[in-house]
Order: sequence, then structure tokens, then C-alpha cells
Amino acid sequence: MKKFVVIILILSALRISAQTNVIPVSSENAPQNSITYFLPQTEIFVSVTVKKTIEKRGQFANYAKRLLALNNVAASNKESYEIDNVYISHNFIADSTKKYAIEINPKSVAYKVKLNENGVIESVNWSEKEDLPINLPSMLSDCASHHNYLDTIFNFSVLGEEALLATSEAKMAELVAKQIFKIRESKMEILSGESEKEFDGEALALAISELDKIEKELIVLFSGKTATAYERKTFRIIPKTAVENQVLFRFSPLLGVVETDNFAGRPVVVNIAPKFIYKENLAPPQKTIKQFGLFYNVVGSAEISVIDNEKILTETTITMPQFGITKFLPAEIFNKPETQMKFTKFGTVEYIK
Repeated sequence: MKKFVVIILILSALRISAQTNVIPVSSENAPQNSITYFLPQTEIFVSVTVKKTIEKRGQFANYAKRLLALNNVAASNKESYEIDNVYISHNFIADSTKKYAIEINPKSVAYKVKLNENGVIESVNWSEKEDLPINLPSMLSDCASHHNYLDTIFNFSVLGEEALLATSEAKMAELVAKQIFKIRESKMEILSGESEKEFDGEALALAISELDKIEKELIVLFSGKTATAYERKTFRIIPKTAVENQVLFRFSPLLGVVETDNFAGRPVVVNIAPKFIYKENLAPPQKTIKQFGLFYNVVGSAEISVIDNEKILTETTITMPQFGITKFLPAEIFNKPETQMKFTKFGTVEYIK
């Protein structure tokens, strides 16, 4: 009976001394009476802006050289693409492989955690009035394609009555060309003061501007029109290991950005090369530890590059917690009611007292 009482006392003493315990959670089922949290990892966004050029053939393109001496005209309707810009950004999200359960014990402050909306730990036993400023990562907002296809619509309302009543395309082209020459003559008369109408300074500028506008609308019926559009596509990567020459997308001057399995385009690849990575966790073996304190990241980093046919489109270096290691603080420090702790967005320790 005495031995049994001694064992009970020893177990009670252990429970009192072991007030803080944090457990790695490998499954979805966390221990009862606990609070779970995640450490963060980096997700990468590669944003590609493509310039799309649209060419529209003018209705009178066949007569452009003969009637107006125009040589550089759009011979057909076509679209072409070129990569305008590639931008790499990143964000920090929960790492599902780094999930931990804090056993709730009133004699420990470890469970008094603040988590963000994704369950990533931000602080322990921290009041809002003591909050330190945090530089939150900016989320990439994928902009919609912006263009003005109205630039490729021809305005036939500026044609003279004779041209509109012409019975053949050739005759219509001749009449439109004559209309262009008449507009040029009218501008010369106004500018030289030979016009029958008198114009003051403001009226003169307005008249010339209106004639210029009509002339341009008529000329493009011969030369054709060109418009540009900008389109953006964004690719998301969450790397766990180094990445070498992974096809991000394929690009075609005729089709733009296409899927990785569409061989009509050339491959544009991404490389993610860890600059520093820990080979092993430097913490003592788990079997020698009875209780764990809060786990935190010791981060690594990686150089990221996007390459098109051996040409580097962009490159940058980004902090990557998943290329580092995870360590934990001594459990006993959280048994003190005054202990406070703040995490960085990387999951490293920013402040502790």
C-alpha cells in the first residue's frame, strides 16, 4: 500500500512539473483538450503578362498603293503574342506537414495562442496593446485582361454619299481616295487663309482637328488597323524540394500562353534552387524528451528563376521555411505566467520574454 501511495505521489509530481506539452500531429485527429496550430510555408506566384497585337486588314487594302501610295499595309487579319513581363511574388500559408497540438493546462501559457485565418501561429500570451507591427506579405491580385477591341473596328460613317452608293469595291475605293484628297485640300485652304469661311484661333484648331480625325478614319480603310491587348496569367507553386527546369507553361507567338502539354508552344521553365538547406533537425532525439515546448521554424531560402529558351526572364531570392528545419523551445519557459512570444511571418521567433 505504501508503494502504491509513493507511485501516486511521483506521478502527481510529474504532472505538476510537466505543465507544458506540444505534440506533433501527423493525422487529422488532434489529442483531446488541445489547441492545434500550423507553421507557415511559402507559396510562389509567377505572373506572366503577354502583349497581344491584333491586325485588321482594311477593306481597300488592294488599292492602297495605287490610289494613296501606301506600302506598309495590313495584308491579312492576324494576331501575334509576345511576353511583356514576368513577375515573381509569394505568400505564406499553413504547412500541413507542420501541425502541432498544444495540450491545454491552466498552469501553462502555451495554449494562449493567437492564430491567423489559416491557423498559422502568430503569438503566445500576447495582448493587442503590446502588438508589434507585422509586415504582411502582399497577395498577388491577378488583373483582368485589358484591351480595347473597338480600336480594330472600322468607321464607315465618315464615307461620303457617293462612296456609299458605289456599285463596286474598286469604284468605292476611288471615291474614298478622292475624299481624302479633298480633306487635305480643305486643311490647306484653312491654314493658308484661302477658305471661304473665316475661323478664329479656337475654331481653327477645332476644324483642323475634326478634319484630321476624318482623314485618319478614311486612311485606315486602306492601311488597316492595329490594336494591342495585355493579358495576365498566374501560376502557383508550393515547392517542397528543389525544382530544375520544370515546364511552367508553353508559349507560342501565334497562340500566346498555352498548356504544358501543348507542343505548339516552346517551353518556359522554372528553377527553384535552395541556397541553404538543413540536412537534419539539430534538436535532441525525440525519445529523450518528455515534454516539448512550442515548435518554430529555422528558415532556408531559394533562388527562383524563370527561363525562356536560355533567356532569364526574371529571378529573385525568397525565404522558404520549408527548406529549413523545425526546432522547439524548452517546455518549462511557458510555465511562467509572464512569458510572451511573437512569431514572424516565416514562423521564426521574433520576440520572447
